[in-house]
Amino acid sequence: MGKFWISSLIIILVVANWWFCNGCWDEERFALLQLKSSLNYPNGNSLPLWSEDIKSNCCEWPNVVCNTTTKHVVEISLETTKEDIVVVQSDWHFNASLFLPFKMLRALSLASNGLVGWVENQGFEKLSELSNLEVLNLWENNFNHSVLSSLSHLTSIKTLNLGRNQIEGQSSHKRLSKLKRLEFLSLDGNGISDFESVCSINDFTNLKVLDISDNTFQSFGPMQGLLNLKILKASSNRFDNRIFSSLKQFPSLKFLDLSVNDAIKGSVDMNELPALKELHLMGTGVDNIVTSNKEF
Repeated sequence: MGKFWISSLIIILVVANWWFCNGCWDEERFALLQLKSSLNYPNGNSLPLWSEDIKSNCCEWPNVVCNTTTKHVVEISLETTKEDIVVVQSDWHFNASLFLPFKMLRALSLASNGLVGWVENQGFEKLSELSNLEVLNLWENNFNHSVLSSLSHLTSIKTLNLGRNQIEGQSSHKRLSKLKRLEFLSLDGNGISDFESVCSINDFTNLKVLDISDNTFQSFGPMQGLLNLKILKASSNRFDNRIFSSLKQFPSLKFLDLSVNDAIKGSVDMNELPALKELHLMGTGVDNIVTSNKEF
């Protein structure tokens, strides 16, 4: 019985070693090559070191990070990977099936690639199958408002960057919602004027960092769900002095940037934010800050 158990263990180890004998799993290596092909369609040359040579270790490829023990791919970073000439010749549409082989994937960045949408039935909701996915960076693409409801299925996400897309507020039924684990959210540079049209902001009860810079916000509605918010970046909007009465909804706030909101003027009272440590008001008309025992 003992010899049988040892023999079985040896077989298992040999089979496991065969599957990632070159430092990474064959299935994931093949999936990375498929991803490269999609990025380069029709005639690009990105990711030249992602080699079809079977001896090439995909865990050593640029833009890829593997778990040092299991050799599974845990991070894929493809910022600005699709060449400009290819973007002009052919729009790149997100295809979830290209990423589903990476069962242990924790972080995915597709920033600055000219993504305009997704293949039919292969939207971001499909990534909900990747239960370890915590970081998704979609900064500076061309997604519109319709991407929000698709992303709402990714309940494992903690960090989501949607900055510099085209998510202007439209129909309220297509909103970002339900992301209870979300800690970081960036919506900068999207032409957004209010949260109601783009997200159910009070769903994000664990949110710690919120970036809404370079939008057209004039005020905040009720936001009682953000009791854990520590960093608020809200420069280059259309706020005036009324914003300060809304900020008391964020009792944990430590960092506040309201720079380049030129309608904010005169004296401002910061006593409603007892935890605040850093305040930025450059490019406003503020000439006096009322506060007790605190320096900024």
